[in-house]
Amino acid sequence: MKCIIKILLFSYVITMKIIAGSPGFIEISLLLIIIASNVYRDMYKNSMALMIGEAAVILYLSYMEATYIYIYPIMVYDLIQSGYLNISGLLIIPGIIFLEAKSMATYLLLMILCGYFSYISNRIKARERLYREAYDNERRLRYELEKIRAEMLNASKNIEHLAELRERNRIAREIHDSVGHSLAGIMMQLEASYKIWDKDRHKSRELLQNSIKGLSEAIVTLRETVHNIRPKEAMGLEYIENIIKNFNYCAVEFSKKGDMALLKPNHIEIFGQNVKEAFTNILKHSEATKVTIILEANNNYTRLHIKDNGRGCKNIREGLGISGMRERMKYAGGMLSVNGDDGFNIVCIIPMDDGGGIIESANSR
Repeated sequence: MKCIIKILLFSYVITMKIIAGSPGFIEISLLLIIIASNVYRDMYKNSMALMIGEAAVILYLSYMEATYIYIYPIMVYDLIQSGYLNISGLLIIPGIIFLEAKSMATYLLLMILCGYFSYISNRIKARERLYREAYDNERRLRYELEKIRAEMLNASKNIEHLAELRERNRIAREIHDSVGHSLAGIMMQLEASYKIWDKDRHKSRELLQNSIKGLSEAIVTLRETVHNIRPKEAMGLEYIENIIKNFNYCAVEFSKKGDMALLKPNHIEIFGQNVKEAFTNILKHSEATKVTIILEANNNYTRLHIKDNGRGCKNIREGLGISGMRERMKYAGGMLSVNGDDGFNIVCIIPMDDGGGIIESANSR
C-alpha cells in the first residue's frame, strides 16, 4: 500500500508539471534526490534527518512551482508511520501559503487520505505483530512442554524397570504359592496312586481323579496369571497413522520398513510430534502436492524420513519448528538432518541403545 501511494503521488506531480511546462535541470535533480531519499528510508533506515531534508527540498520546489507541494502528503504518510502524528499536521501550513482555496481543498483531501491509509497500515501491522508474538509464545510453550515430557519419558525408564521387576516378583510368588503347591500335591498323589495300584485299585483311581481335578485347577490358575500380565491396550503405529490420515493439505504416501515391533513407545511419540511439525511447515511454506514418509526400524536404530516435492529452501534458517524437532531428538539420544535442495527433506534417527548417534544424510532414502 505504501509504495502504491507514493508512486501515484509522484506520478501525479510529474504529470502535472509536464502539462504545465518542461521542468528545469534543478527541479529534476531535486525531485530525484527526494525519490532516492524515499527509497533509502523505505529499504534501509527511516531517518528523521532525511525527512527534514526532504521537507526543506519540497518547500524550495514549492516556492519555484506550487505543484510540488503535493509531495507533502507522502511525508504525512511516513510521519504517521513513524509515530509523529502531531508533526504531520504542520504540513498544512505550506499549503496555506502556496495554494489557492480550490487547490487547498485537493491538498487537504490528499493529506487526510494519506494519513488515514497510514493509520490503517499501522493498525494492521500492530495486529500482525500481536498475532505473531502470540503464535510464537504458544509454540515456545508447546516445545517447553514437549521438552519436559521427553525428560519425564527418560526418567520413567527406571520406574518402568522397577515396575517390571515388581511384577515379575508378584507373578513368581503367585505361581509358587498357588500352582507350585498344587503341582507338588498332585505329584505326591500320583506317586501314592502308582504304589497302591495293585493293592487297592479303587483308592488308586480316587487319587487319580483328584490329581486330574488338581491339574485342571492349576491350568486355570496359569491362564489367569498369563491373562493378567498381558497389556491392556494394543501398542502400534495408530498414533502416527492417525496424524497422517488427518492431514488433508496434499497427498501423503506412508511406508514402513523393517520390524515395527521393535519400535519403542517413546520413539513413536517423538516421531509423531515431528510428523505434526513437518506437516505444519509444509502447510505454511512448501506449496507441495505430495509428501513421502518412510518409517524404518531394525536392531540398530529407528529412522523417520519425511520428504515433500515443494519449492524447498537453499538457505535454511531454523525457526521454532525445526529447533523443536532437534531438541526432541537430542533428549531421545538421536539426531536430526534437514535439507532443502530437492523439495524439503527431514531425517530423524534414534539409536536403539541409549548412547551414541548414527550419522545419516538427509538425502538418503
